[in-house]
Amino acid sequence: MARIAVIGGGFAGLAALVTLRERLPEADLTLLDARSHHVIRTRLHERIRRPETCCRVDFSLTAKAATS
Repeated sequence: MARIAVIGGGFAGLAALVTLRERLPEADLTLLDARSHHVIRTRLHERIRRPETCCRVDFSLTAKAATS
């Protein structure tokens, strides 16, 4: 079984994880990032009128979505 680490949980890192999961479903994938969440940068302008949580997606939620 392949063991793969993706460094960085930005758009490119998450896209890489999705692609790897599709192509290598049996691989052991690990995401390495300094944060526990992904920041949706295209929604940062909304922080002016909303709390920061509007722009955050917890990595644990993305992992559940990728495996279901």
